[in-house]
Amino acid sequence: MAPLSIAFVVSFGEPSEGFFADTFLAQLCAEARESGHRARLIRVYYDGRDPRRDDEVRARFERWLDAQATDLVVVERLFDADPIRKHLARAPGRHCALLVRGDSFDP
Repeated sequence: MAPLSIAFVVSFGEPSEGFFADTFLAQLCAEARESGHRARLIRVYYDGRDPRRDDEVRARFERWLDAQATDLVVVERLFDADPIRKHLARAPGRHCALLVRGDSFDP
């Protein structure tokens, strides 16, 4: 299998990480890198109150996905699917995976 460009996306609906730090996608990103893929973790902070600011965040996120030539977008939660949908539509073979986990932290 050829190496993939993978974006692990940790998104927030406001400019705060909340109470608990997210580590699951960071662990998976490290595993993907060890497997030879070009994997990056990005944190996307929406404003949540200012639609213009959210539009800016959305556009920057979409440009980042394109600049990375992302083949696979991995999310654990999603506040705004639009930038990902647009990115996926621009090239065949691109995919998005929504991960759901229980209590296990085993990648």
